[in-house]
Amino acid sequence: TDDSDVYIGDKMMKELATKLGVDVIDNHIEYDGNIINYYSETEKFHIGNKKFDDVELVYDFLTYQ
Repeated sequence: TDDSDVYIGDKMMKELATKLGVDVIDNHIEYDGNIINYYSETEKFHIGNKKFDDVELVYDFLTYQ
């Protein structure tokens, strides 16, 4: 399938959700008491007042805190 027209933030959210074993619901992910969003304005993941550039950084933050 060609997903080149899918927004990068949507792709990254799906990738993160899959890695965490959860689903993207209403454009956000809930994991271990955290709400994770990806905002096009910043092109970053947001968890509270923290911002992350990529899936690995978010995953590490969520799984090693």
